[in-house]
Amino acid sequence: MPFTNGIPSHDTYNRFFSILPEEEFEKAFISFAEYLIGDSLEGKLINLDGKQMRGATKASDGIIHIVAAWCADCKLSLGQVSVDDKSNEITAIPLLLNKLNIKKAEVSIDALGTQTEIAKLINDKQGFYLLAVKDNQKSLNDEVKELCCNYKPIDVDNEIDSYSGKVIQRKCEVFKANPKVITTSSRWAGLKQVIKVTCTTTNKASGETAEDIRYYIVNSKFDAAHYLASTKNHWSIENDCHWQLDISFNEDETRKTKNSAKNFSRLLRFALNCVRSVDFGEKRNKSSVKSRCFALANSKDLLMKLLYNKAIEK
Repeated sequence: MPFTNGIPSHDTYNRFFSILPEEEFEKAFISFAEYLIGDSLEGKLINLDGKQMRGATKASDGIIHIVAAWCADCKLSLGQVSVDDKSNEITAIPLLLNKLNIKKAEVSIDALGTQTEIAKLINDKQGFYLLAVKDNQKSLNDEVKELCCNYKPIDVDNEIDSYSGKVIQRKCEVFKANPKVITTSSRWAGLKQVIKVTCTTTNKASGETAEDIRYYIVNSKFDAAHYLASTKNHWSIENDCHWQLDISFNEDETRKTKNSAKNFSRLLRFALNCVRSVDFGEKRNKSSVKSRCFALANSKDLLMKLLYNKAIEK
């Protein structure tokens, strides 16, 4: 600012992000996230999940898939790694975790990331893992179900939500990871407890119900109320990050390719972090991301707040 020579053109921006080394931009991105949140993520929930850039994938020769880390408590992106396809998320997750200070933070990952090496890495970095258990780890899945069927939980918590004509009841049960039942427990570093979350959805109009049961393994000793909140907030990365990237920033429609597409994805997350870290005032804080972007782009005072203020705890 004040751009005395004019604002760079669309093509100039595109050329710049095409040649900008992805690794260097990632270092700057993580540094900015640490500035907003603080160096420590202690006590915070970190969600790891993948997202495919559909428009960029169609325009490129190959698939552009992003594995990202998201702080559910502050609603800010922490970093990301690009991979060739969804199956390579397993190799990308450790690369991403090694870039972050996850000491005493809780890391939630869907079943694809439930791997012994990933559990060990999180445990070694003194973090707490919350790993979903499904059929990709069949022995573990069978033993976890057996444990939950034949033993009494050490703690239970319930929650009821009602919206969009539905009543959703969630029940969380915590079980001690008995090594006599979980015979593979020694393979999972620091394994302490097994979590069972039952979600029952009732349609108010028809009275029909549907039940969904999910299982998790953890290396922590929190209570059922904590795990109920953490398993629910795991989906924050879908609702508050991925959905916003597509709806507010049209990420899925971009036709950028290769390195430019990867950097563009990081730039959009950077922009979302900016919007989420500025106090626009009580009224405007409740407005849409798009309108807050517009306000930020047109106010030097708000830009100064962004550059010199810490993130607001949500």
